[in-house]
Amino acid sequence: MRYILLLLCVCSASALANLQSTSMSHSDYLKQVRVQAQAAGIGSKGQQALSQVKRFRSVSVNQAAEEVSSPESLDQYLALEVDFNKVTRARDYFNRREALFHRIQQAYSVPGRFLVARWALETDFGQGQGDFPALSVLVAKGAEEPQNEFWSKQILAALALIDQGKVPLERLRSNRHGQMGPLLMSPEQLLNYGVDFDEDGKLDVWNSEADAYATLANELKQQGWQADRTWGRQVTLTAPVEPQHFNLGLLQSMTEWQQAGVRRWDGRDLPKVDDLSAGLLVPDGVEGRIYLAYPNYRLLMRSDSSHYQTLSIGYLADRIKFQ
Repeated sequence: MRYILLLLCVCSASALANLQSTSMSHSDYLKQVRVQAQAAGIGSKGQQALSQVKRFRSVSVNQAAEEVSSPESLDQYLALEVDFNKVTRARDYFNRREALFHRIQQAYSVPGRFLVARWALETDFGQGQGDFPALSVLVAKGAEEPQNEFWSKQILAALALIDQGKVPLERLRSNRHGQMGPLLMSPEQLLNYGVDFDEDGKLDVWNSEADAYATLANELKQQGWQADRTWGRQVTLTAPVEPQHFNLGLLQSMTEWQQAGVRRWDGRDLPKVDDLSAGLLVPDGVEGRIYLAYPNYRLLMRSDSSHYQTLSIGYLADRIKFQ
């Protein structure tokens, strides 16, 4: 027993040493960032912003000890995450800003219901924004994980925003993860897709709903959003389908899926749209809900999202539309 305890202590110490060896001191990491910024062509404004970076202490938030059971099916997940109250709240929010979302759709061809659904579900109606100095947060994160290129990319993007005069340092506020505004955007998103949609002369996704939603719509459009398509549809199978077809990477036309025995969820024929390809999605197997996922589905799905999460966005967007 004593040997086991000693071994555990040695292993724990070794793990801690390995963790510490992969991190860098705040000052050393800042020096590294300065070199990267110079190589990236960041000018005097961005370099000056680096000199104002303060040490930010990351705080690990202990999760509640109480275990929350995970939903066992998509039906349970939707009932939990997209309940009546959330649908009502999202629908009311959309209706009160319908004129704004109409203008955004005219400009970027992305319906506002998808923007609201993503905001409502991914951020819980804008919770968790935080009001920390974003650049300091990002530098602290980068120093903890210097081998993770994600943080250096976000830091350089933040410096570029400042250097190009798009966002002043004092407005660059984030939560403890470096995510900014009610839509929890990254500096890279703002740099690549940021829009001053209300035309007040500044990019402000923190205080301007117009700028925030237009930026998200611009991102989806630039990534290939199909203006005349939705995200997908729930379907049913009228004939056995080969297992290899349950693969989002296997794209087929509506005609091909129709011939394979796929129908709308109410049994009607699929739309006769031959220039639309889709993949078959069965998150709970053939006994659960079955979907045809269109190309727009992949754009709604973030790299760290599950199919349950992405399907809930499409589901809520449909609930907003069909009032």
